[in-house]
Amino acid sequence: MEPTQRLAPASMIIRPMQSSDVQAVAAIEQQLQYNPWSEYLFADSLSVNRYFCFVMLSEQSAEELAGYYVAEAIAGEASLHNIGIASAFQGQGFGKQLLQHMLAQCRLSSVSKVFLEVRDTNGKAINLYKSLGFQLDGVRKGYYSAPWGREDGHLMSLALS
Repeated sequence: MEPTQRLAPASMIIRPMQSSDVQAVAAIEQQLQYNPWSEYLFADSLSVNRYFCFVMLSEQSAEELAGYYVAEAIAGEASLHNIGIASAFQGQGFGKQLLQHMLAQCRLSSVSKVFLEVRDTNGKAINLYKSLGFQLDGVRKGYYSAPWGREDGHLMSLALS
């Protein structure tokens, strides 16, 4: 895996997630998701070799977590399990930077295809994934729980060259 990467001009740093990041990652997750991952799930993902977990930090304040992702690579394929950008950092292109970093990690791991699932109501994420070449593969009816009941999940994939 690639070590710390500095991104310009956004003044953000992407580095491997550490156990000391788990509490902050879980706090952001709590703000973003209807059914958030627990601290335990994030901590457990750090111990699995085929998972790669990264965080994005503000360069001005290395303590300020802006985002994170958890992906899994196995048998030439990868799944993006979780990605999030803290509310204060949304709308500034940081989600795209994190996703591009994840795709670079996939290429380094000889992944040929990346898969993800996204809520039907998450139009911003769907548009982001499409902008990077992800294709809609199908819909899982009622896949996600939501405060109003169930919602569909879009299955998307991207073939890497």
